[in-house]
Amino acid sequence: MKLLSVIIPVYNVERYVERCIRSLETQDMDQASYEIICINDGSPDGSREIIIRLSDEFGNIRLIDQENGGVSIARNTGIKNAAGKYLLFIDPDDFVLDNTLGEIMKNALSCNAQMIVPGYNYFDHAGKIIGKKIFENYENQILRGIEAYPVLRGKFQKQKYPIEVMIADSSVGILFDAGLFRENSFYYVPGVILNQDCELLARIHSCVESCLILTTEFYCVMEREGSATRSTYRSSDKVIRGYVLAAESLNIFKSGHSLSEEQRLFLNGPVVQFVILTLSAAVKTGSLKRLNEVIGLLKNSGLSKLQVKGCQHYHWICGMAYNLSPHLGAVVIMLYLKAIHIFKVRLKLGLRA
Repeated sequence: MKLLSVIIPVYNVERYVERCIRSLETQDMDQASYEIICINDGSPDGSREIIIRLSDEFGNIRLIDQENGGVSIARNTGIKNAAGKYLLFIDPDDFVLDNTLGEIMKNALSCNAQMIVPGYNYFDHAGKIIGKKIFENYENQILRGIEAYPVLRGKFQKQKYPIEVMIADSSVGILFDAGLFRENSFYYVPGVILNQDCELLARIHSCVESCLILTTEFYCVMEREGSATRSTYRSSDKVIRGYVLAAESLNIFKSGHSLSEEQRLFLNGPVVQFVILTLSAAVKTGSLKRLNEVIGLLKNSGLSKLQVKGCQHYHWICGMAYNLSPHLGAVVIMLYLKAIHIFKVRLKLGLRA
């Protein structure tokens, strides 16, 4: 059995994928002990040829070809074909630091952790570091998944960079116990176009008993040009329906799995979060007609009322407002978005000063 399966979805990344794979080969562990699974998701560029060339050079690369189905389906293919004790998801335009993976694996194996979170670096297009995500106050601590969730989504120690460059919910760069995935049938939900990591991570955190937090700087996130998460695509019909699908999926998981009351209360937060994302996307269209359509979609999906017990702060306020009236919930969200915009403008002005 391999110690680790690295899963890389590949689509139109011929400019980056070689750097990504080579960074994984420059590590402090025997290449025979881990595999790199590249899922060619019907990529029309030269990515596949680059991977074939690298597989001739390195013996631990596996290439799987499939028709284009999106990142979630590609990652699911990797999960189904993985032979490692642990899973590691990596985006092909990112990379990892040299000679860091072996030490992380040693820490994981020494305590048999189900989830291992190392440190992140964030770079702009020019290769300049613009942020770090390292939880120094929790170094080498083992937390339950429910305890780790707010820690990993919170503020970061020694933060020197604008907070908006950070990714709150991301499954890349984290080592997961493959057995946890098999036992709970954990896969990404096809059809959730954006924030698919958030939906999966909510289910994972609800079940994890041992999450190890390391301060080892490991994963490097490259700023992406033309990212869908920064465009008007966020308000498209596909994205909105994906948010609703994610909320439905979490509700089904919450009722269909053998979970404790604490675990169910924890999952209320992510369900409310996806309803908030749905309404936010509708609000940003500026169309009352579209907002009414989206509210109808939520109601038809069994989301006319939300469970807010266990929710924190903003989620609780928005959830309560939504339960009084979905339109009131939309107003609260709109005011919040406006406040965030004003804060970001002031932050940028302060940084320039």
